[in-house]
Amino acid sequence: MNTSEIENLQNEVFTKNIQHMHPQSRETLMAEISALEKDKNADEKAKQYLKWVAKQTEFNFYLALLPKGNGLILLKQNLKAALVIGFNRPNENLKQFFEGHNLILEILNLHSMQKGEGYKIMQKVILLSKKIDSPICLWAETEENVQYFERYGFENYGALGENNEIMMVLQNK
Repeated sequence: MNTSEIENLQNEVFTKNIQHMHPQSRETLMAEISALEKDKNADEKAKQYLKWVAKQTEFNFYLALLPKGNGLILLKQNLKAALVIGFNRPNENLKQFFEGHNLILEILNLHSMQKGEGYKIMQKVILLSKKIDSPICLWAETEENVQYFERYGFENYGALGENNEIMMVLQNK
């Protein structure tokens, strides 16, 4: 097998796993939303975030949950793009960049297999961030990624990551 064939096989296995996990992941998500609805002290932004995810998974995306609540994977059902996203507390060392926000949207990975699909997902995430009044944070590893996200209005805060990744933030102003 050549490298291309191996990558295609890996992508096929990944896709089948996500499709298989989707019903159980959605069931877990709906249970979490139900529990938050009953909790008078639950964070309203967290509820809105999870409801947004649930809506996306009705027809547009397959869902897989990352272990230990570290985020989730949304794979477009047309298999043209994937988003790995979290709604997390800011790292203690970086709280200064997110004053007034207990939770932030964090793009852990965005991958587009067809031109324009990444743009469509980014527009959805930006609308979500405005709706729940939460900044979006991500770590860029290449200058090409920095330039890509600057087009959406992300600010470059420099190489603050453990491996000199560049912290990029989109604030709702």
